[in-house]
Amino acid sequence: MGLTCVIKRSSAQRPFSVLQLTGSVDSSTAEKLNSFLAMFSEQGQSRVVVDLTNVDYVSSAGWRSFLAAVRSASEKHMGFVLVGMGPQVKDIFDLLGLERVIEVYDSMGALLRATSTADETC
Repeated sequence: MGLTCVIKRSSAQRPFSVLQLTGSVDSSTAEKLNSFLAMFSEQGQSRVVVDLTNVDYVSSAGWRSFLAAVRSASEKHMGFVLVGMGPQVKDIFDLLGLERVIEVYDSMGALLRATSTADETC
């Protein structure tokens, strides 16, 4: 199927940019993902937000890409968040124990609520 990567700029409804993925992240698409993650993190965001709502599969190569992006974001003092994993993707994520390393939200709405609450409790 391939992988489509689109950077959605911040808006009035969403105060941060999002890397929206569609398709599968596997050994044939991981390099494309790496390029987009690097480009996204170079834009001076406070966090990297990746929307997986339309991703149906992530292979070990894809998870390695995400882990490398987490390390890179951490070195730049940026957050890294995955949003909207479907059940098949989330099952593997949980099996790998990545919840200890990668911040996850069920939906963009959940992330927006958490961001709003964090801003209010300063």
